[in-house]
Amino acid sequence: MNQVTTAPVPAEQAHLQRLEQSMEALDVQIARLARVLGLPLDQKDGFLEAMREIHAPGAGLSSSVHRDVVLHTELRGLLVLRYDLIRRYAEQVGPETTRHLLLEAESHLLAIGFELGADGIDLDGLLPAN
Repeated sequence: MNQVTTAPVPAEQAHLQRLEQSMEALDVQIARLARVLGLPLDQKDGFLEAMREIHAPGAGLSSSVHRDVVLHTELRGLLVLRYDLIRRYAEQVGPETTRHLLLEAESHLLAIGFELGADGIDLDGLLPAN
């Protein structure tokens, strides 16, 4: 039996484009922060370290330590935000389309010079291909 597929209507296509652009921008920011902090998100230990909550030890921090705490907190927050967005995208447009959006975001990262896995996403573990 032939299955009929329909092309997305312009409004739907524009929505998907915005979702993809949002994910690309988020992934770039995550990869940049991870690079600055020296956290290899493609490795389990690096990812776990990024997700670890850091409590600033209080007054008297050097400016570089304070900066690292702020950047680490931002990275952790962006990772949490991204996984929430992925969950919502999967609910809105389905897991296959969400996986496609994530693959496009990963391609964008590679195109601008980041290494594979710099954003810390394990697509096969998160949204397995069918």
